[in-house]
Amino acid sequence: MEMRFLRLLLFLCLAVVTGPFTGCAKNYVTKRRQFKLISEKTEIEIGRKAKEEIIKEYGSVKDLEWQIYLDQVGQRIAKATDRSNLQYDFTIVNSEELNAFAVPGGFVFVTRGLLHEMADEAELAIVSAMKLRTWLPGTVSRCFKRPASFPR
Repeated sequence: MEMRFLRLLLFLCLAVVTGPFTGCAKNYVTKRRQFKLISEKTEIEIGRKAKEEIIKEYGSVKDLEWQIYLDQVGQRIAKATDRSNLQYDFTIVNSEELNAFAVPGGFVFVTRGLLHEMADEAELAIVSAMKLRTWLPGTVSRCFKRPASFPR
């Protein structure tokens, strides 16, 4: 009996000490509060740094007309997400590869090669929606808890 009491006391002490260092945030999908390892501000900063590295490595397309087109389509999709309050950033990467990807904080990248292969705006909207879904609430936290896993 005494050992159970000591374990309970130890657990309560740990909860009091570590409690302020953990975070709960609203899950925009379930509308419930859930444990979150990083704040939205940190998530955006991670994305901002990743964008700098991506642009440094691949470059971005400076064609204003294409950039406006991507941004308009992407922003329309972003308004329909559960994180519509986030300021999404859509960038055309200077690569012939057929690819699109996203990093934390609402940063979405579409390659020049993929844009040239798309038949219409609907295809771009589908790709944008898929990339926006990549970083649903909690996905970033799950990735940091299990670094070898990919977002689902």
